[in-house]
Amino acid sequence: MNKVILTGRLVNDNWKPFKSEKGQALPFVIALFEQANKTNFIEITCFNKLAEHVMKYVKKGDLLEVVGKLHNAKFSSKNNETIYKIEIIAKNITFLTKSKSNIQPISKETNSENNEKDIFGIDFFEDEEN
Repeated sequence: MNKVILTGRLVNDNWKPFKSEKGQALPFVIALFEQANKTNFIEITCFNKLAEHVMKYVKKGDLLEVVGKLHNAKFSSKNNETIYKIEIIAKNITFLTKSKSNIQPISKETNSENNEKDIFGIDFFEDEEN
């Protein structure tokens, strides 16, 4: 079984989405604080609607819970060196930071186009066909 669950804070919100074979891809990094002076930085990649929701709602410093799978990528650099990269492919992201404008959490049923101020605790999933 390949399943990873991480909770961390978004390091940066300078989004750089790109097209991939699975559609729109969005890489970003979360910080995992283990101890007072130890932090790990983990690269996450999400796709399509999940990527759109992250770009629309998440800001630097927001707390996220990411559920996904570990992915090992291999590619060549410009100097023909083989580079290995480990990342998390997100399947589900839960936004754990409350909006300052509305402290009451809302449910999926009340999250309409007119009421998107607070998405605390809302789970967003990757499309099932990917």
